[in-house]
Amino acid sequence: MEIKKRPKARERGEAKEGKGVFKRGEGTGQGPVGSGQGINQGQPSQPKKKAQEAVTKGPNNGSDRAIGLDDILSTLAGQQSQPQNQGSLYGNLSSQQQAQLQQQILQQMQAQQQQQAQQQAYQQQQAQQQAYQQQQAQQQAYQQQQAQQQAYQQQQAQQQAYGSGGGGYSGGSGGKKKSSSGIGCLILILALVVLFFLLKSMGMFGAPSSNSGTANQSSTSSSSTSNSSSTSNSSSTSGASTDSTSNSQSSTTGAGFGGLGSTLFGSTGETGASVAAGNGYSAGWTLTSNNGNYNTNVSPEAREKFVKLKGNGEDTVTLMVFMCGTDLESKYAMATRDLQEMLASKLSDKIKIVIFTGGCRRWQNDVMTNNTNQIYDITKDGLRRINDNAGTTPMTNEGTLESFIKWAATNYPADRTALILWDHGGGSISGYGYDERYRDGDTMNLTEINQALTNSGIKFDFIGFDACLMATAETALMASNHADYLIASEEVEPGIGWFYTNWLNTLSSNTSTPTLEIGKQIVDDYTVKCAQECPGQDTTLSVVDLSELQKTLPSKLSSFAQETTGLLESGNYKTVAKARTSSLEFSRQSQIDQIDFVHFANLLGTESGKALIQTLMNAVKY
Repeated sequence: MEIKKRPKARERGEAKEGKGVFKRGEGTGQGPVGSGQGINQGQPSQPKKKAQEAVTKGPNNGSDRAIGLDDILSTLAGQQSQPQNQGSLYGNLSSQQQAQLQQQILQQMQAQQQQQAQQQAYQQQQAQQQAYQQQQAQQQAYQQQQAQQQAYQQQQAQQQAYGSGGGGYSGGSGGKKKSSSGIGCLILILALVVLFFLLKSMGMFGAPSSNSGTANQSSTSSSSTSNSSSTSNSSSTSGASTDSTSNSQSSTTGAGFGGLGSTLFGSTGETGASVAAGNGYSAGWTLTSNNGNYNTNVSPEAREKFVKLKGNGEDTVTLMVFMCGTDLESKYAMATRDLQEMLASKLSDKIKIVIFTGGCRRWQNDVMTNNTNQIYDITKDGLRRINDNAGTTPMTNEGTLESFIKWAATNYPADRTALILWDHGGGSISGYGYDERYRDGDTMNLTEINQALTNSGIKFDFIGFDACLMATAETALMASNHADYLIASEEVEPGIGWFYTNWLNTLSSNTSTPTLEIGKQIVDDYTVKCAQECPGQDTTLSVVDLSELQKTLPSKLSSFAQETTGLLESGNYKTVAKARTSSLEFSRQSQIDQIDFVHFANLLGTESGKALIQTLMNAVKY
């Protein structure tokens, strides 16, 4: 008789070790049958069952055949249709067939139970996975909420630091542009990481070597420039090239804007009257304050000044302003305001202000453009656009600064030249500036600033930072190779920044006015303006004699660093740590790790620290 095989309608997969019923992916759990690739996508199915191959020899029409499930079910159906008195449920089945039927039924029941168990396990896993996803979503929402709350608190703190004078939130490179009251005594700042681990490798302590964020100098040459290996090929990157800008000047001379200060820019509402000096103290200062002390004494160790004044008002002056507008201009019009202050001054024909503009998404006036960098000048005749397209390179590229200085020095030669860097500031580590048009761009660190200044070959009367946090020991040592004075703030500056009108008037009335006197007026006007427009906010600004600092600080700094390192190596790290944590810290919310150097040395109480304090205080002339 023909052998019949059981249909394969339920066969959906193989019951081999390592295989699941359905393939979902590379899971790692136990499969429905054997150890496999995890629970599989879709509804689990019954594993494959082999057809029964037991061969019986019994009375079934006298033939030997394999009893299949279909035969048994047919027999059952036939028995169920018979009257009850025809016998039991199994009818004419032999005992072996009955056992086989029972076994088949039992296997079906077990398979059904197994399928139900798999279905239940699958549903449980799906529920667990859904619960996990919900938990993850809740956790993510919580973290977002915490981040928003933290950002809000930081913004509130920053707004409080700005005061009511209108400083803007600082994106980019570190803190506000400008912040807070009372003249600082510079109280030079030093990040400890630089103090303990980098100062030994500075050129001033031995052979020149590379330094991250701190320019090296030679202590034996009075006019040496910094050495640095962290440089880039900057001369080829700036759009403000000498040739193209010179051609532009010849074609745009005479295209002045006349009384731009009172028309397009509006009026400053300021007079030329002198502003009295403030007398506030820096918060946390415990030594005898040098606020308001005007020290004209110069150490006999100081090098000669780079700039030699002719005297009697015979000197010509070029003021270079590198104005990176950023959000200070696009949101708060602070650059436009400072341009108004410059235009409000009564310049003589011996003073020229050259301004490189850029780094801003939207200028709050109808003259500057955000599409390209530009060059303007301000003279007694007003504002002129000298170069309408000075390139599009980032303002934080050292090549842009270098090219501007070279061009300005070539086209505006003078007896005394000053440089002002206008933007956000981030101190010794972050450096200067951020270009709002290049959100992913970098800042210009001290090594890069030093490279631009070195390559330009210009020696300045003073270098000023109308920016936050740049009055540091590292900044001063870097700048000492290029200028006679540094004017900067150790704290954040309020958004209003320097007040330009009065000191420009003073310089115009006598272009041979000593730089220290000009610096004193810049400090006085700044602190008074901040007190008027940002009441209750601390402000710091100082004038440092770099010709003195360059020759007196390196040896004292080296001794202090060595003695402090000795304390650490001898196990007295708690003494150093306590002095560090108790020192006055600036822009704490920005976590830039800059402390008051004088305060730290005083708290440490070492002999080398006392000598260092005296050296720093003497170099700060106002």
